[in-house]
Amino acid sequence: MGSLLGCEITRSRALTLIVFFGIVSLLADITYEGARSAIPNYLGVLGATAAIATLIGGLGDFLAQAPRFLVGILVHITGKYWLFTFIGYSLTLIAIPLLGLAGRWELAAALIILDRLGKALRSPARNALFSGISKRVGHGLGFGIAELLDQIGAIVGPFYMAMALLLGANYNIAFIALFLPSIAALLALYFTYVKYPRGVEIKEIPRSLSKGLRKLEKGYWLYIVIIALSTLGLLHIYPLLYRAGELEVAPGWSIPLLYLMAMGVDAVVAIPAGVLYDRIGLKVMFMVYPSIIAIPLSITLTRATWHGFLIAALFYGIVLGIHESALRACVAALTSAEIRGLAYGFFSASYGLAILISSIVVAILYPNFLAITIYT
Repeated sequence: MGSLLGCEITRSRALTLIVFFGIVSLLADITYEGARSAIPNYLGVLGATAAIATLIGGLGDFLAQAPRFLVGILVHITGKYWLFTFIGYSLTLIAIPLLGLAGRWELAAALIILDRLGKALRSPARNALFSGISKRVGHGLGFGIAELLDQIGAIVGPFYMAMALLLGANYNIAFIALFLPSIAALLALYFTYVKYPRGVEIKEIPRSLSKGLRKLEKGYWLYIVIIALSTLGLLHIYPLLYRAGELEVAPGWSIPLLYLMAMGVDAVVAIPAGVLYDRIGLKVMFMVYPSIIAIPLSITLTRATWHGFLIAALFYGIVLGIHESALRACVAALTSAEIRGLAYGFFSASYGLAILISSIVVAILYPNFLAITIYT
């Protein structure tokens, strides 16, 4: 499987390919975002404590992010963008439905980690392939469109999970049924691969890591530090959902709707945030910091009511929408096409480490939610 970064294609064809990538994400998100909306409480059913669920969530997202550093290097050196993309999606889309067969939280945790590692394998390669075509329409708009389609799947997934639980299905059946969108996602990915142009390269992909590192400029490294520091205060979605279920602020089947709320806001925010980034650049970060603070504050000020959790989910969605469109687009804008796999790897390593540190702190502070609010 070859690679093609930054080839000269028409704007209309670039838009078509952006939509193709978005459809893959839509179907895949029905699978793994649907699962994520129920995983924290499913872990509780299997016997995991709040601290364990929080650490699993943080470790999982760390492993979804940090290995991208090494994956980015491998992608950069080998140029096997499509190979890494296919392997990564396959791992995720197999592991998630198998959660329905897990009888212990330890086995479920292993499958969650396998899913997250799949994301680590595919993301640098997929982002590099995607950014090679998104520049024809503007990186912010391109990533925004993809994020919108991505979040449609992320809304359908939690809605399916909530309805399945409401109608009487247990967690096992609900997870196993996710094999259907998994298969559809893999078929859509193959179709995108067939349609993606190959055989023309604007620039030769350099095989030297040192040369690639030298091309990462100071502005890029400053950006990495800024994002990592802001992410240290982000409350992970796992303890948020676990706490809502633990306090029984609403019927158990409705807890995935909190995740749906976050994903819905993410979808609404994605394109405006991407377009805003195209206009004002990193100033868009000023929208992120207040939203991060507001997530635990909403729960604390409302004394952990259902409405408080809904507000927290809203702000969580705002943060994700900006992160997934504007902040990813910034990496593309700060780097040249031939080193983007490497650049996304470094970006994700710092982001994942910040998530892990934050999750460890939250797991320790979990019995005192006010302390979590102060920490953020």
